Amino acid sequence: MTDSKFLSAFDNLMALEGGKCTDHAGPTNYGITLRNLQDSGDMDFDKNHNGALDKEDLWTFSRDDARVYVYRHWWVSVGLNEIASTIVASKMLDITYNCGVPRGVKMLQAACNRFGAALDCDGVLGPQTLKAVNKINDASLLSALRDEQAAWYRYLIKLNPVKFKRFERGWLRRARK
Repeated sequence: MTDSKFLSAFDNLMALEGGKCTDHAGPTNYGITLRNLQDSGDMDFDKNHNGALDKEDLWTFSRDDARVYVYRHWWVSVGLNEIASTIVASKMLDITYNCGVPRGVKMLQAACNRFGAALDCDGVLGPQTLKAVNKINDASLLSALRDEQAAWYRYLIKLNPVKFKRFERGWLRRARK
């Protein structure tokens, strides 16, 4: 793989993600949940060749497997490769990976609207959103994205403190990156 923008974004993402664990999202490896793996239906990752995407497959993921998976199922399928700025694309990979694609794109649209874009916050990374993103100063948009991400985490914690309060420090640190 020679997409240097993606490789940089992936390295940044992996610096934030852990290895194997079972957390509030269930079995997870390299930040990839079993549910995400199963929802992808990508049988290239059926490592044990049993015809199902299962926990055993997820546990045997290598960093290279994670790189290929993230490239296919986030970077290209979401359209992050269409974002001109490496720093904005990298931050969007982090946000969509951690918060979900529709929520992440809504954050991006809200951040663009701070600069007069007047986008519908519909969670779709379409041509209007990409046009707006690629017109706004990288550093300014990155700052707005960090604010949106932190606000989302604070909202989740307020909504369900019992479940999410323990993640606050790590989430807010992540938003600042």
